[in-house]
Amino acid sequence: MTATPQIITPGQPSKPMAVPERPILDLSIRHFERKTGPFLLVGTWLKKGRREPCLVILPRFHKIENAVPCVVPLSSAWRWSEEYGDELWAAITAVAFARVLPGLNHLKVSDVNKVLDAVRGSLGDLANMPPAPVTKRKIAGDLKFTNRETGEVTQKDILDDV
Repeated sequence: MTATPQIITPGQPSKPMAVPERPILDLSIRHFERKTGPFLLVGTWLKKGRREPCLVILPRFHKIENAVPCVVPLSSAWRWSEEYGDELWAAITAVAFARVLPGLNHLKVSDVNKVLDAVRGSLGDLANMPPAPVTKRKIAGDLKFTNRETGEVTQKDILDDV
């Protein structure tokens, strides 16, 4: 019996969501990578919508293939700030991250603080990430529109990242 892969994102820290069939992260495309404490911190882009920059926290000393990536999108990065953020939200999310990262105990304040420190130490790098690089695209489908009044036919290709 195989477990359904999960991904933890801010917003609903206590309820991991199931990973969609199509991955929303491509960890082969990285703006930065840093090893700090028990974490591998990766700056990459979410592959949904407008390809938002994000910080991905992975275990440094365990197999990444089996890991649950903990994701901090740029749009919610402000919540982690000590000065302007939401301390309660950041703490609850850090507990959720510590719960799924191997080698951490989500009930130990020191382990939760390791997560908080890792995220807060990477906020500057995350905020300074450029737009996502252009990736190869392939035609995934064809779409035809017919104007009922004029009979004009417009054809468009549906593109997808490779």
